[in-house]
Amino acid sequence: MSPGISSSSPLVAGRPAQANAPGPAVIVGRADGIWACTLAREWQRRGIPTVIVSKPVDGAIPEDVRTLVVPWTARPWLARARRLASRPLRWWQQALVRAHAAAFAECAGVAAAAPWEYDFVEPFWDGYLLSHALAALQPRFVLGQEVHSHGLAAVRYDGCPRFLFPWGSDIFTVIETSPIMFRLVRHALRKADLIVPSASSVGPYLEARFGVQRARIEPVSWGVDREFFHPAGAAERRRLRVRLGLPLDQKLVVNIRRFLPQWNSETVLQGFLECARRRPELYFVIVGGRYAEASLELARSAVREAGLSQRFRFDGELDLVTFRDLLRSADAFVSMNPRFDMRSVSVLQGAACGLVPILSEHPEYRSLQACGFDALFVPPASSTALASAVDLAVGGEASFGRMVEGNLEYLAAYEDGQRQMDRLLEVLLSATRGSRSDLSGARAV
Repeated sequence: MSPGISSSSPLVAGRPAQANAPGPAVIVGRADGIWACTLAREWQRRGIPTVIVSKPVDGAIPEDVRTLVVPWTARPWLARARRLASRPLRWWQQALVRAHAAAFAECAGVAAAAPWEYDFVEPFWDGYLLSHALAALQPRFVLGQEVHSHGLAAVRYDGCPRFLFPWGSDIFTVIETSPIMFRLVRHALRKADLIVPSASSVGPYLEARFGVQRARIEPVSWGVDREFFHPAGAAERRRLRVRLGLPLDQKLVVNIRRFLPQWNSETVLQGFLECARRRPELYFVIVGGRYAEASLELARSAVREAGLSQRFRFDGELDLVTFRDLLRSADAFVSMNPRFDMRSVSVLQGAACGLVPILSEHPEYRSLQACGFDALFVPPASSTALASAVDLAVGGEASFGRMVEGNLEYLAAYEDGQRQMDRLLEVLLSATRGSRSDLSGARAV
């Protein structure tokens, strides 16, 4: 039984097939973004010339991927219009966000939206800046990496099939920040020829909430690189802990999602503190990720006040190798998204490293149980339930070796990263040709 849906219906309705692909595959996304670069590398490795088209970014751009960073000076009239109009647009944006703050808080479970969640002004201008650059590339297809920030740019160019990869925040929470943001996301989703979410459970939601035709939704999990992410033996775990400066004689629990309110940071912190007070043999690592500096500082203060600073470690945004080594040296991981979740690559990475998963309740992960995946599931808002789950996972009273082995078997059967990248590319290229391969019976999703 496959943990997703198979494919048999038309992908790109009404769009003419391209006999000869005139240019590269194009990813509209951040040139310094890990996920856009991951796709570019995988496609290039498979012989598909690929370019990431990006607005200017502040991070380091990898040298092994081909990028086109479009400066605002490339379109002087647009830059001038942006300077003149952005101030009143931002005033309007703030007024809309304030008016809908209560609805957002109820949906997202946090007091207020962050700027990256409510900003529709920059995606509006980016849509004009980046879509103009696409025409010069004559792409065989365009993939928008994230809907609310890059979806408009991806679908404005009409010279080839347009595909969108939505994150959970795109379709569940940012749309509640204002009516304009909802309309921007809905417009991009409806204009796209194909939507390729990582989660198999969101198809009915996309259809009901945004009016997207079911035939234009094709869930494809990215899987996990099982050669890069794999369990470490006892000697290797000890070596990794020495190198990372982690204690050798304590059980290690890692929070793997961004440490922000939108990812339930307060519940995670309180659950870890409850558990740390009664379990001196446990050590906790919190990985902050992008934009989490303020949240990490508040957490450090709370841990200091509790007198538990020696039992906690806080990291910012980690490179992939360090993150992998941290997982391979740990015993359990926590992912506590409060209101939604897609099929998170981070969750698959943690399971691939042989850790016990502790997850908040979400339909996507429950749907995988029939295929062999399992976890300790806890209510998203309960720090006490989280503390109890951590107790159970690494406290020594119960063994979860069979769960770990079952998850590794599940990953081998359904989530092999190379097979999944083949699957994703097959879907996109089939759509680009204007026809479907017979994918019935395919087990990879």
